[in-house]
Amino acid sequence: MTSPRSRRALRRWLGAAIAVAAVVVVVLLVLVAEGVLTIPAAHAPTPVTIQRVQFVIQQGVTSSDVPWFGPSPINFTTGYPLQVAPGAVWSVVWENFFNFDRYNHTINRVTPSAPFGVSSTLPALPDVVPFDSEGNHFAVYLQAPSTPGSTYVVTVTVSALTEG
Repeated sequence: MTSPRSRRALRRWLGAAIAVAAVVVVVLLVLVAEGVLTIPAAHAPTPVTIQRVQFVIQQGVTSSDVPWFGPSPINFTTGYPLQVAPGAVWSVVWENFFNFDRYNHTINRVTPSAPFGVSSTLPALPDVVPFDSEGNHFAVYLQAPSTPGSTYVVTVTVSALTEG
């Protein structure tokens, strides 16, 4: 059995410990509220950096020896370098291009350089580009690799040649 004196000492010690703990909690709460002490957020992965994108157009030529859709390659540099999350999808839009030929031509395949993938295209493939048309748009939705922190130049092969 414990003596009354040791019980009193234990109560005093517990009371002091509780008071100190309460003061520490209050101080921490004040520091968090004032922004002095921050609670760390979940660590986001290092983004993938895209330096630029290049479309290489596989195409024929008109009877006047002009490429169906104009010069190739097409370099996209505006808005780059671009940082995306690993595995994220972003779009590259080929705007206002022409079909200089007297025949319709079909974009039937889009292949990005490794380790990138194609999520989709708009319009969907195969995309028939009418003869003598202008102001055409073609969007490619690319998926970044899942490896964080890497830097790439992406080459996308856009093919309007018939397979076979």
